[in-house]
Amino acid sequence: MVKSAKMFQEFLTFCEENKKYSPRTVKAYSIDLRQFDEYLIDKHKITDVKDVDKAIVKKYASFLLKNNKVKSVKRKIAVLMSLFNFLVNKKKVKVSPFNGLDLSIKEEKVAPVTLTLGEMKRILKVARLHKKVLLEKNNMYEYIAQIRDIAILELLFGTGAMVTELCEANIKDIDLENRKMTINGQGGKKRVVELCCDETVNSLKAYVEAFEGKTKRKKFFLVNRLGKRISEQSVRFMVIRHAKMAKIRKHVTPHTFRHSLSELLIKAGLDKHFVQLFLGNKPNNTYPNAPKINMEKQQSLLLTKHPRLKIDV
Repeated sequence: MVKSAKMFQEFLTFCEENKKYSPRTVKAYSIDLRQFDEYLIDKHKITDVKDVDKAIVKKYASFLLKNNKVKSVKRKIAVLMSLFNFLVNKKKVKVSPFNGLDLSIKEEKVAPVTLTLGEMKRILKVARLHKKVLLEKNNMYEYIAQIRDIAILELLFGTGAMVTELCEANIKDIDLENRKMTINGQGGKKRVVELCCDETVNSLKAYVEAFEGKTKRKKFFLVNRLGKRISEQSVRFMVIRHAKMAKIRKHVTPHTFRHSLSELLIKAGLDKHFVQLFLGNKPNNTYPNAPKINMEKQQSLLLTKHPRLKIDV
């Protein structure tokens, strides 16, 4: 155990000082290595990682799969692979047990959670009812925050933006006069999306009016009560809260709005490749001789077939 612990520590120090991994990542690596060490001692009476072979690695992977998600198992095994590569380079072990190892850990594809049009209506409706209650109680502090929350819910469903994209939006990215929003996507890619529904635009106008004093002093569009950029975690908690208020028995996150919009747009007749572009994803029809998308026709369909137009809230 002492030998293994010493090698583990050398590896963790290398990750921290040479690889410049964050303290959080190094801590996660440390937990994974400790778990592996405990397994070696309990199941195989091994106290030196030099004695680990391909068979033990396979057995450990099977052991992990019993109580962990596939994604977690892949990460834990990847840490071990990095460990043994490090030990080989440092001549602490002669050969990595991962060399030539056929270790296939397949992740089961789980369909993303989506909301029906009726469930989406319930969320948007309960948000507005809650705003009305707060006004009747003269709870202006919460009432103002609810105006912002409604604007966020409308943007999530109206644009399909990711929570990161939404939280990083600046004032200049919202053009209410022309009903457009510029979204700064991953890799610096920008896309301009139409704000198709009057209710979406009106909710944004109400937010701008309510938070004008706080947003004017900053460049951020969505802010908290202190005028700082709203956090992704705050948006997640807000979405979960409204889903519960609407009595929806699903695990609803901001990303659920994105998946739901995609599914509803395709059901409405829009080309799936256009929907991918609308959401900022790379379309699957990039192969040679792929049929071209009639962007003008699809954009026209979007303005008339957006699912938000079917919700009378």
